[in-house]
Amino acid sequence: RSSVQTKVTDFMAAGRPIVATAVGGIPEALTADKEGLLVRPRDPAALAAAIETLLRDPVLAKKLGLEFLMFEPMSIEREMASTINDTKELLQKVNSNSMIPVYLCLDVDHGSNISSDPRDHDPYAWLKELGSFSPVVHIKQSFKDKGGHWPFTSKYNRRGIIHPQKVIRTLEESGAGHVVLCLELSHRERYPAENRVLSDLKESVIYWKKFL
Repeated sequence: RSSVQTKVTDFMAAGRPIVATAVGGIPEALTADKEGLLVRPRDPAALAAAIETLLRDPVLAKKLGLEFLMFEPMSIEREMASTINDTKELLQKVNSNSMIPVYLCLDVDHGSNISSDPRDHDPYAWLKELGSFSPVVHIKQSFKDKGGHWPFTSKYNRRGIIHPQKVIRTLEESGAGHVVLCLELSHRERYPAENRVLSDLKESVIYWKKFL
């Protein structure tokens, strides 16, 4: 399963309608006009129009079970919202004229690693300042250099900076209410990585379960 398809199923598991492009395994995972809207790939205008439709059409939004929209802050400038301040600004803009609230989907491994502001490469700063606006948080083990979508196994936890107790405490300090934590792990579609998928998932779930 691709990481993009995993994101789609994460949002579906959280009961959230989706706007996505019809690429890869997304059409298989998403039923158009029932669980979300599908648009043609490589068509930014169509994607923008679909999002705009949900923002402006409360009847369609209700049909899809839409309570709110989310966007995910990324790590590079061209994808927007790569810093905490830029994310706050974009969040304010998209909510200024929308009939449906727009929230965040934070990722503990995202954020600019070239920003001059140390907050932007600190996952806990993101959680503390924006956790109350993020009903879904993607979790994976991460290093200071934001090295990848690592599992929560003993091998990676020794170097990792993502600690369940600290994540939960920081979200509580942010004022967050109900938050869905989604494991977002990525294994290369190669052997021997393929042989570790289930064991890594199991170990990661057991590791987090102790704190939830």
